[in-house]
Amino acid sequence: MRYELKKIIRIKAVWIVLLVLIVSNLFLLNAFSSEQSTAELYPMESYKQFLEQIPEQTKDFLLQKEYRDKNTFLYRNLMKTESDYASLTGGGFKEDDYSSLNRYAAYPYHLLFVILFALISAYYLIPAERRGGKFLLLKSTSGGHIRLYANKVLTLMAMTFCFSIICDMGEIVYIRQKYGPFHRDALLQSSSVFRDCPYDITVFDAMIGMMAVRVLVSAFIGVLVMMLFSSFRRNEFSLAIFAAYSIAEYFFSVKISINSSMNYLTAINPFYQAHTTAMLGNYLNLNILGYPVSQLRASIVILFTAGIACFCIGALSFSIQFQIEEESLIGIIMTRLRKIFSYTWHTSKPGVFETGKVLIHQRKAVV
Repeated sequence: MRYELKKIIRIKAVWIVLLVLIVSNLFLLNAFSSEQSTAELYPMESYKQFLEQIPEQTKDFLLQKEYRDKNTFLYRNLMKTESDYASLTGGGFKEDDYSSLNRYAAYPYHLLFVILFALISAYYLIPAERRGGKFLLLKSTSGGHIRLYANKVLTLMAMTFCFSIICDMGEIVYIRQKYGPFHRDALLQSSSVFRDCPYDITVFDAMIGMMAVRVLVSAFIGVLVMMLFSSFRRNEFSLAIFAAYSIAEYFFSVKISINSSMNYLTAINPFYQAHTTAMLGNYLNLNILGYPVSQLRASIVILFTAGIACFCIGALSFSIQFQIEEESLIGIIMTRLRKIFSYTWHTSKPGVFETGKVLIHQRKAVV
């Protein structure tokens, strides 16, 4: 891994892309946060009333026929909801202006720049070296194919880790300087946006926790990109599949409501998982074999599981499927066009051939 990391760090294009993406992220954050309206103050009495009404609502639901069977998801989810909120007392609640926190939490484009950075970095780890024919030598080393692939994956994961944290820190510093402090020691539910959050955590805990979740999501993105580049010899196929996946996931993150029957898709959606307001501002339990499971916990487990699966598939593909890059579709078209047009320039006369070589191929036409 150390060799792979040193090798990619020396590439100037990676540093240029890194700076461009960080600056672009801040520009987009500025445009997005400027359009957000400032939230009204959320009084402590309103939050206490919210907590007090949950046991009363539970009793009312239990009187309904659908909730009487204790072996159903509805009953178990109802009991879990009451249990989750029962531990919340409102301790640490502070009435203040949380516009900075709300703007930071609502920003939805953090993952977009992580994806772009992962694609650029992954290109120099597999497609660029494969195009240069370096794998014919590297894959015959005594270290083994799996070890070589693992080093490349760990390198990309480390780079996406750092990039995600750098972007997060930049967003926090920018929002704080422009809109004021975050009130780190206050209870997260002090902001009305996070009233439904079932965790007894402070604003600082929430920011650190979501930073860790974004790092985990960025790691999954890196493993997924490496798997696609390893599974297909043509880079355009890998890019097309990843682009389709990213567009579909972003569409689902915007269109699917947590109250719909398709809310289980949120647990496998990186754009939803990387969004602070969506993850901590909503209360959602997924139906897993009839038992309610927290959406946050389910997402973390799925990210780990999917990441391991992608690594295994990518390692197998890297080890078995290819040694060199197949000619791309554009390359095939260009080769055929050259072959067709070559008949036009075909000649057996040395004078004509030399003239064409000097004027056309060497671009030394005299005007």
